[in-house]
Amino acid sequence: MLSVVWIIFTAVMIAAVIIDLKSYRIPNSLVGALLVLFSIVAAAHLSEVSWMEHIAAALVVFGAGIFLYALNQMGAGDVKLLSVVALWSGIYPLPVLLFYVSLCGLVGMLVILGLRMIAPRLQSHPPSEGRKLPRLLTKGQGIPYAIGIGPGAIIASFSFSPWLWQV
Repeated sequence: MLSVVWIIFTAVMIAAVIIDLKSYRIPNSLVGALLVLFSIVAAAHLSEVSWMEHIAAALVVFGAGIFLYALNQMGAGDVKLLSVVALWSGIYPLPVLLFYVSLCGLVGMLVILGLRMIAPRLQSHPPSEGRKLPRLLTKGQGIPYAIGIGPGAIIASFSFSPWLWQV
């Protein structure tokens, strides 16, 4: 399973997590890289690809994501990243993907909320001029959801179609 494709997929997911934690943004270049990589691998395995399953999974997730974005419950970058990961998963492994994304998101959220409770206590009192807590550790800020999407996608990738990891 540890193919070059899987390693690139995993590296992109880890990069998305790190960048989202730092900047609350997921670069389109990372989403595009996953889309291009999927297209290359799928083209190499044309006879094995069930295009409708993969496209349907991406569209279902994208539609739900747009709805959640409209309710201010999900960021646009999160919607794009999760949609392209759903393209990788296809429709049948999609519940597995969403389960692990949700589970990892819950764990990540609890860790961040715990750090937000601890961090102000570790800060010097009064805080020195110009020294504020990072946005991630500031109460009232959103949770960057790549913290759930990245690890969840990596775990769920073991249930994706085997041809994805062969080039």
